[in-house]
Amino acid sequence: MRNFLWCVCFVFAAAAGVCLDRVGNVVAVEGALKAIDADQKTRVLGQDSEIFLGDTLISDASTKGQIQFLDGTLILLIPGSRYTINAYAEGNKFISKLSKGGVRVSTGLIAKKNPENFELRTANATIGVRGTVLEARIYQGDLYLGSSSGNLIATNQGGTLDIGPSQFASVSSQSRAPKPLPARPAPLDLSNFEIPAGGVPFQSGPLGAASAAGQAAGFAWGPAVGGLALIGTVVAVVAVASSQSQTTYAPAH
Repeated sequence: MRNFLWCVCFVFAAAAGVCLDRVGNVVAVEGALKAIDADQKTRVLGQDSEIFLGDTLISDASTKGQIQFLDGTLILLIPGSRYTINAYAEGNKFISKLSKGGVRVSTGLIAKKNPENFELRTANATIGVRGTVLEARIYQGDLYLGSSSGNLIATNQGGTLDIGPSQFASVSSQSRAPKPLPARPAPLDLSNFEIPAGGVPFQSGPLGAASAAGQAAGFAWGPAVGGLALIGTVVAVVAVASSQSQTTYAPAH
């Protein structure tokens, strides 16, 4: 009976881990989008493929993909990008890193509830948000970033720059302060951030995140509810097995 209970507990832990590790899904892809997981295993991603904590997403020169996270955040990877999900706790924390290429981001509930816990890191600067649609691209060694709506904050060893709606900046290195730009730079031209066929449109303003969160609910809750149902069943089995394993002693005469 003890071995049985240990097996049941293992299933419980595994089910809980699956629910916690999954962070989103691919909603649209064009080309061969790949993921390298925390164990350095590579898999090819298609529409509806699951994305997990620790994944590094890679798009080659002819590939782009759009990811929707459980809190409603939308991420578009342009061709030639490398993007890693470092930390994710639904409703609480989202830390990722752009090592190469570019992304367009529509923030979701995490940035709305805890904006200080939403970070997009790059070699040149860390980008924080206050609810926004933003573009960020690493081009010829420089980081270019801008806000289509909402506010950004770029921070590095050289200083900090607040970036408002329809404002743009460049960062040449970690030691040089972010520099404001007078207009949208060519590397951030919106033609570089076109959504793959079947993708979710980016919406400006506060409704953008709420809309994305609503569309995310369709796929976010299905697996989670299934996982909770499995966990509930496991708990019930453990309770029954535990009660049946008890020995009743009759009083001695």
